[in-house]
Amino acid sequence: MVKADVPSSTRQLLQDLNVCLEQTANHTLSSQSLVEWSEVQHWSLTEGKFQADNSLEAEILREILSDLVLQWEILLGNSHEIDHAGEERSQVKLMSFPSCCVR
Repeated sequence: MVKADVPSSTRQLLQDLNVCLEQTANHTLSSQSLVEWSEVQHWSLTEGKFQADNSLEAEILREILSDLVLQWEILLGNSHEIDHAGEERSQVKLMSFPSCCVR
């Protein structure tokens, strides 16, 4: 539950993140789309219009969004291979995050 003194922008981002996670779990939003959304929101919290928000919730959101992007980059890094001809082929398929990531 979000406290009443949390800025409305942060409250809205928390609600939006919850919706995105539910949609990812339901396979109606790709994990790649979730990560793209996370990158935009993380930027707005660190360098954009919400960077002045120093509430605990905003700090937690910054960490969560950063972790989502980092985990995606790790997944991409682990899924790329160099084949015998030296050409890179991607084995990445859009997948939802495991249920353990959605709480």
